[in-house]
Amino acid sequence: MPIQKLSPNFEAPVGVEANQYQYNGKELNEDYGLHWMDYGARWYDPQINRWGQIDPLAEKYLNISPYAYAGNNPLFFLDPNEKEIINAHLAFSGYVDFVNSLRDDIDCAKASGNKQDIKNAKKEFRKARREGIVEGVDKYNTVKELMDKFKSAVG
Repeated sequence: MPIQKLSPNFEAPVGVEANQYQYNGKELNEDYGLHWMDYGARWYDPQINRWGQIDPLAEKYLNISPYAYAGNNPLFFLDPNEKEIINAHLAFSGYVDFVNSLRDDIDCAKASGNKQDIKNAKKEFRKARREGIVEGVDKYNTVKELMDKFKSAVG
């Protein structure tokens, strides 16, 4: 049986345009029927959950497998550009602060009554929303609230 029969369906439903940007916002490349995801420095095969190449900077992290992603812990770490592993919580905290400052800018501009300031603040907020930053922060805050409620319920 071909591996495609065992793996998730990569075909979009009839009448729906296929979304080439999948998990982690990485592009699904269907050239030659491989269905690999382009992570920039290497290719990922989601059908077998494996990398096709070793991490180009594997010598930086000798205690981690060269085939691992994000320090082998993608819940706590990110590897956005295949050049460094960063703490996901700290990265999202920075985005949270950024979005909160954008919201504060809008409130301050409204309080001042300056139409140009209001327009500029809203423009920056819309730009962050288009880039997915606002949505990501809102989802992060929702998950954080749920985790806090769970921790307090469990004790």
